[in-house]
Amino acid sequence: MDRIKRIIINYKLYVISVIIIVLLLIFLIIGKYRLSPLEELAITKYSNEMMPYMDILEKDETDYYVCYALVYYDNVYNQQELSIKEIVDFINDHFSKKVTKKQIQSLGITPYMIDKHITYNIQNDKYVITTNGLSYSDIAKTKIVKYSMDKIKKRSKDTYQVSYQQYVIKNPYEILNYYQDKKDNLAVKNINNYLIGNGNRKSIEEFLDSKNIGKFGKYVGTVKIKYNISDNSILIFSKESSK
Repeated sequence: MDRIKRIIINYKLYVISVIIIVLLLIFLIIGKYRLSPLEELAITKYSNEMMPYMDILEKDETDYYVCYALVYYDNVYNQQELSIKEIVDFINDHFSKKVTKKQIQSLGITPYMIDKHITYNIQNDKYVITTNGLSYSDIAKTKIVKYSMDKIKKRSKDTYQVSYQQYVIKNPYEILNYYQDKKDNLAVKNINNYLIGNGNRKSIEEFLDSKNIGKFGKYVGTVKIKYNISDNSILIFSKESSK
């Protein structure tokens, strides 16, 4: 009888030990992929900086990244010209995709660049983005894409996945009417500047947020972006869309 009791006790101790080990492993795994407040702050800040123009990257091709660089500089720095070196540095500093000066030089002007109003100035060897000459109707027909951050997940030690809700606004005049009704003169002025061709995307997009985007935009699906940390820098690794 004592032998049976010992066997039962040993078996219980074994089961308890296994449970403890499993729980420890679970806690270790959860801890490994738990997002710290500092990590969340850094990813959110970088996301807010880069994400507004992510619709430009419809394909993982070099000319799309060139367009992104020019749209980014136009909106963030009000700078409409970039040298090839500036473009190469920007792409390599912000994306996992790496490009060379030779790759950019071999592009010339692609149909996608033309669609995004990008030309090449042979006099100073710079790419130029401009919306001069666009009619009011052309501007009104240009869809506006807005992303609203949904959630952040830590996938590995240096990889994070952020999900965004994607909205498309087909009639920007609805935004103007909305702020006219609210008697927000600053918003009306900036939005109107965009609609008459005197402002860039930022002029209108800064007045769109998670609270009002549903009034003008149509939800078209989720976009997931993977961010990698490399040499203490955050790089955009990949873009995945689901509708």
